[in-house]
Amino acid sequence: MVEILIGAGGWDYFNVPGDRLRSYAKAFRTVEVNSTYYTVPSLPMARSWRKRVPDNFEFTVRCNRELTERLRSDNVGSPMVVLDRMKQLCSILRATILHILIPSTYSLDGDTLVRIEEFLSTVSLSGVRFAWEIRAPSGDGVEKLLRVLEEHDIVHVVDLSKEDPAFESDIIYSRLFGKGFHNVYQFTDTELGEIDRKVKGSSAKKAYLNFHGTRMYKDAARISVYEGSEKFPKVTHGIGVDSVLEVLEEDAQFPASTSELIKSQGWKVCEWKDDQQLRLSDILLRIEERRFDSLSDLATELRRL
Repeated sequence: MVEILIGAGGWDYFNVPGDRLRSYAKAFRTVEVNSTYYTVPSLPMARSWRKRVPDNFEFTVRCNRELTERLRSDNVGSPMVVLDRMKQLCSILRATILHILIPSTYSLDGDTLVRIEEFLSTVSLSGVRFAWEIRAPSGDGVEKLLRVLEEHDIVHVVDLSKEDPAFESDIIYSRLFGKGFHNVYQFTDTELGEIDRKVKGSSAKKAYLNFHGTRMYKDAARISVYEGSEKFPKVTHGIGVDSVLEVLEEDAQFPASTSELIKSQGWKVCEWKDDQQLRLSDILLRIEERRFDSLSDLATELRRL
């Protein structure tokens, strides 16, 4: 049976009083440290993170972007220097996954692929496992890199709501953004259930599901409940129009037109019926284009549906 660890991309937005990391670690089993992609924290800072979480809590770490930049060229310094810093950080955090991103701007030409393969052939990770995410445009370079990753037993990182890994591994590592614009997205029960089925239908022994969407903590909490009970909690207290209004009350601005509401609020999920979730866009598209002065004005229109 696969061990499933559910978390999110960081704890900074876990909006609770007091120590956010401590509170986050009471709710979830794992967290992906995103900030390390941009800036490597001090070692005392990393030690303080580790001390504030339970022993069985798992950090995963994003490798600083300087590593892949150094793999592009022989003239910008050794990638091993960056890797050594990241390994030290992983050791302090007791992290066993080091995530590496190949960004969309990256050119996987022949020379770069040679440098990557030489790098992977010489590194010693000391208990840390590479998990690589490839955003570079598809083509021969990506296919060749995927073959190299498989040969070196590296985890292929994907968003399971959009695609499957190119090859199977004993570890699944998924960064879940969803199908919206960038990370503006909320998962439905159906989508979360499909992710769960993919994981449990794999041959993996362990799976990390790290949510990164606008509702990342709520999405992670909902699938965590499902893993324990095989039942998803409702996204709102109300049903139907009451559910729509509950969602809109969070941050909808009025006056607003139908199309403006669809653009700003349409990605959210509500409980339209006891057994039916819909996105707000699906409901608002049923209303003709007009301007609403207030939420109560919109509510009157919604109750006519």
